Amino acid sequence: GIGGYHLACDAANDDAVTELRRRKRRGDKPFAVMVAHPAMARPLGAFDANSERLLSGPQRPIVLVGRAPSAPVADSVAPHNPDLG
Repeated sequence: GIGGYHLACDAANDDAVTELRRRKRRGDKPFAVMVAHPAMARPLGAFDANSERLLSGPQRPIVLVGRAPSAPVADSVAPHNPDLG
């Protein structure tokens, strides 16, 4: 199997995201945003029918969508990037 670990933080908290970025030595590479339920993702971006289908399917891949202007996500999650995933 695939080994490793995952670190997470509050995507709305810029200080937390910045600290996670520092600890992972991640630079500007975007982080994925995880939510407990697909409905929680809707305020984050513009989902079309295909995006909704993917987000609700059994595999639940990272789905890239255009970031909503009012998305409650720190800019440091995906710096210099108009999309969230």
